[in-house]
Amino acid sequence: MKRFRYSLGFLIVVLLVGAGCATVNTSTNAKNTEPIKIGFIGPLTGDIADIGENIKAAVEIAQKEINGKGGVLDRNLEIIYEDGQCGSKQATLAGQKLINIDKVKYILSFCSDEVLAIAPIAEENKVIIIAPIATNPSITDAGDYIFRFIPSDNFQGKFSAEYIFNDLGKKNIAIVFNNDKNWSTGVKNEFEKRFKEIGCNIVIEEGVDSESRDNLSELAKIKNSDAE
Repeated sequence: MKRFRYSLGFLIVVLLVGAGCATVNTSTNAKNTEPIKIGFIGPLTGDIADIGENIKAAVEIAQKEINGKGGVLDRNLEIIYEDGQCGSKQATLAGQKLINIDKVKYILSFCSDEVLAIAPIAEENKVIIIAPIATNPSITDAGDYIFRFIPSDNFQGKFSAEYIFNDLGKKNIAIVFNNDKNWSTGVKNEFEKRFKEIGCNIVIEEGVDSESRDNLSELAKIKNSDAE
């Protein structure tokens, strides 16, 4: 949970740097006291809604703490929550609403599919996206306004392969992965590539749908294989 509170904290640093010169309305010489709007796009419904709700709770704690201390440059934070459902279609609609209707300049987003879907919209409108847990390698080149705080799938897949071989001493591996999730496929592909490079074997590979509630057939195949 701390990661998501720190994410909002990092966004505050961005606000302090970027909004510092805009706190005074030059036409009226009056200080701007309107709330700073921050968009939130996360999986609030769907198969990982529990993760999204926990993230939302952490952000709410951070918002309360920051506003309780006077906000940012004497402006409170207003968080506008949108359900991205960890998918590109819903995230695109949420991103368009936040940017075009709510006029936010900063968005917290979490799933890779969500981040990649809204990145072009954010780039076009110069809206900053902070992605604490999105791991798709493509996010690295998604744009100048897109930032994340976690290693990509490339790093995670490579690290996992080397750990299993060097630390666990295993050479024959079975892989089960979500074949309908970019993050899962990304980690799997990099793991598989590195595992083969160091002379190990992928004995069996089974892709499953994230909506599936019965994977007995896949598990039976793995049980009957030579995987360690």
